Amino acid sequence: MPNGTAADTTGLAAPDHPIENQPSSPVDACLKPAEAAAALNVSIRTLENWRRTGTGPPFVRLSKVCVRYSAPGLQRFITDRTFTSTSAEATVER
Repeated sequence: MPNGTAADTTGLAAPDHPIENQPSSPVDACLKPAEAAAALNVSIRTLENWRRTGTGPPFVRLSKVCVRYSAPGLQRFITDRTFTSTSAEATVER
């Protein structure tokens, strides 16, 4: 396990990952869609589709064209979709 961090075991976050090491201010902790997409390892288009269908992580619409994601919101999105087996996944309603 390099660096000995919990993030190393999941493969979701490295020490310089956008979800980690965020400033304490809520405004400073907002991630742009490209940063959120990189954190989740999905495309920006996937995030757009998730926003449209309501199936993705929570987002903040600051203006008609400005969308941001909070690091805690992305972490909750990941945590809510973490399972130990496919049978455990089948018991969860979304």
